[in-house]
Amino acid sequence: MSELPFDRVVVRDGGIPLSMSATHFLTLPLHQRVRFILQRDIEFHSGPAAIDRSTALRALLASVDGRAATPTGDPSAGAGL
Repeated sequence: MSELPFDRVVVRDGGIPLSMSATHFLTLPLHQRVRFILQRDIEFHSGPAAIDRSTALRALLASVDGRAATPTGDPSAGAGL
């Protein structure tokens, strides 16, 4: 898995903010991670700085499936496909 641009994730579960490491977030069940993402109940941080959600999600996608993330948001763009 490649390096992620964030080290901390804050999710709101029932309105209550929960802060966790990126590693801990990745150990959550897939359905729970997807729910947080689809409901936009998630923030990504690197130290004290907030990371743009779309940037963090592209990097997360690229890290789990090995595709290179691109600025267009299409991980397969430019991959010779």
